[in-house]
Amino acid sequence: MRRKFFIERGTLINRPATITDGQAYAIARQLNHTDSQIWRLACETGARISDLLALTRREIRQQPLIIYESKSKRARSVPLSDELHGELLRWHQTDSDTYAYTSVRDVRKRYIRSTYYRRLQKAAKTLNIRVSAHSARKLYARRIYDRTKDICAVQDALHHKYITTTATYLDIDLGELLRTYTPPQR
Repeated sequence: MRRKFFIERGTLINRPATITDGQAYAIARQLNHTDSQIWRLACETGARISDLLALTRREIRQQPLIIYESKSKRARSVPLSDELHGELLRWHQTDSDTYAYTSVRDVRKRYIRSTYYRRLQKAAKTLNIRVSAHSARKLYARRIYDRTKDICAVQDALHHKYITTTATYLDIDLGELLRTYTPPQR
């Protein structure tokens, strides 16, 4: 597996490379239904897990899905595949303002992000795949970049303030990108 090393605040950090579609699919198959649905939503929308866990049953039934990003304080509209949207409609049949993903211990409370990540890590470890908190988001970014070859389109889709953040997500050398980048015709 390819890994990238970064120097951050004087410390060498080993970060996993972006996962592939095949690895994302394999991870989804290892998870229980709820966790798999959250994982596939993250891969298809590029949303942060915490933003997906904040969705209500009413919100999750919408097409396109409107995601309110807690970090950027902006709403984002993301169309879902017919397959995933159909599954969401079947799974979340009630149209209420309760959380779409609730705690197992108390259904009035939202599913906790740390519990989700622990389960995700366990599923990925059984497959010998290394995932991070943003693996699904990076996969989403990579799909956009591979389709458009436009780093600005990726930056807009992820609501990144700085293009350097987007370049890091895509594992792109920003210096090389600036020397070779030609904006696509719009």
